Amino acid sequence: MKCLICQFGVVSDIEKQKQRVQAIMERFVKDKSDIILFPELFLTGYYFDQNTIYEKFQAQEGIFFLGEMAERHDCYVLGGIITKKGEKFYNSAVVVSPKAEVILNYRKVHLYKEFNEKQLFQAGTEVGTFSLPLKDPTSGQKSVRASVLVCYDLVITRREPAWLNLIKESNPRILFVIAQWPKDEEGVKDQGIKSWRILNSRLSREVKCPVIGVNRYGKAEDLKDFGSIFFAGYSGYFDFSVSPTPLKEVCEGEQVFQVEVKDL
Repeated sequence: MKCLICQFGVVSDIEKQKQRVQAIMERFVKDKSDIILFPELFLTGYYFDQNTIYEKFQAQEGIFFLGEMAERHDCYVLGGIITKKGEKFYNSAVVVSPKAEVILNYRKVHLYKEFNEKQLFQAGTEVGTFSLPLKDPTSGQKSVRASVLVCYDLVITRREPAWLNLIKESNPRILFVIAQWPKDEEGVKDQGIKSWRILNSRLSREVKCPVIGVNRYGKAEDLKDFGSIFFAGYSGYFDFSVSPTPLKEVCEGEQVFQVEVKDL
């Protein structure tokens, strides 16, 4: 499986952000991938509050954009966007097919209270799992079972065994973690980077499958009310059966890179 990892920041204007994403993709996408991976809330960041969330949502706009990217690059796309059901909003990880069909809308289960997520969003209730068709040199095609976590969901895999067991019971062959993960934690420089690496590696060990972590990068102007926050980057490919450290990783900066996960 070839996964294209997209690590970048977010600007306040959603149309400008879409243009930025398209420009980054046109610049970096050269080889065919099976799935393109974007970070959590990659179109909006947290540039909204309870009064402007609907304005930022704009009726399926994020899903339409993911569909356009999937059709243009002829592959599956996973990205973090705002979704709505009834009058409730969700911090979602949505997967669309090359035909722009939604095959998963995973609603983040564990909301992060420090960024007012519990005031902005409704929590999801189910593990996010989907089947990803892949070309197989022997049989022609096969499906790989994949699960998705969003940011703070990863922290809870360490704190709550019941949540980790639900992920194990979903029986994934690969896990995708999309995030807006800070570089520093509790005032400790680079502590967030260490936690990000440790938790992804631990998840790979516990669930016994590879983990692809995709993180936002850059200064969080949208969260300036919460202090000076910088998102770490450090997106990477973790497989504890091979190595306790990332098999491939980018550090800082806006970058797009491909990893190939074999033997799924």
